[in-house]
Amino acid sequence: MELLALILAGLFAGVSPAGLVGETIAADAIASQLESVEGTRVRIDAVPLHNVARGRVQKVRIALRGASVAPLAAYPDVELRIDRLEVETDAIDLDWDSLELRQPMRAGVRLVLRREDLDATLRSLVETFPTSDYDLVDPQLMFLEGDRFRFQLEVREDDGDRALIILETGVNIPAGRQIELVDPIVRVEGEDAPDRLLDDITTGLNKRLDLARLEEEGLFVRIVRFQTDGDNLDMAAIVGLERF
Repeated sequence: MELLALILAGLFAGVSPAGLVGETIAADAIASQLESVEGTRVRIDAVPLHNVARGRVQKVRIALRGASVAPLAAYPDVELRIDRLEVETDAIDLDWDSLELRQPMRAGVRLVLRREDLDATLRSLVETFPTSDYDLVDPQLMFLEGDRFRFQLEVREDDGDRALIILETGVNIPAGRQIELVDPIVRVEGEDAPDRLLDDITTGLNKRLDLARLEEEGLFVRIVRFQTDGDNLDMAAIVGLERF
């Protein structure tokens, strides 16, 4: 959700309190908030125009293609390429003096990620992990049938021993508000991990992936689509913001 905040910050840099609506300026301002972007389109609906001076915009549509972001604050050198990002807001009512919303804002968001881009991000992330007696080699992410995912990598120790680790899981999103792992599998050199360890990992991750936790920070998220086609992960969500 930090990405959405960055995009909105860029948007309002192109919508001035004097009532000027510069879609090209807004697109450039949004691009400046990202590591890089291949294409940016912005459409701002504000009628009558003087409403912008009051901080009121009827609708904003933003489309990004090939946007690169650094999604992990702890690893600023690890970038993720977003193949497509589309945002369409409801009406926005902003106090220009405080840059705070006078009323909650809602938006529809669509996000498309390519498997090869996620793979590249995972490789970069693994390379940042400090290791002394072993190396993490050849991480791979695969989209399987039935919206299941497989991640694997090889651990190579300095003495020549190696082990292939495979993590596989399905995903369920009840009511669009919690991402749950379904029938997860962890294998080390073909041997299944103990059930108790798997249960502990699944329980911990399911709690962290509860989107309702974000509501304490004034952010409402409901996922309405989450599907893969072998090469792409396509997600859509309704997002509500009480504050930036």
